Amino acid sequence: MRLTTAEMAKLSGVGFRAMQDIEQERSEGSVQTLNRILATLGLKLSVARIASSVNAEPLADALPERDRATDS
Repeated sequence: MRLTTAEMAKLSGVGFRAMQDIEQERSEGSVQTLNRILATLGLKLSVARIASSVNAEPLADALPERDRATDS
């Protein structure tokens, strides 16, 4: 898009300093901040389940009982 940091910050509603910190890897930014930046570019941050070949059992065992999914 050939925007300056200041222009991108203004368009996305993100502070100039926050945008600079993300660009210069001093900050990873919050999910909300990243969503604002990505929305300006027509993108959306999301989470996706990876291939089923990954064994999720160790993760499930690490969760407290109340946080584990049930087979209802």
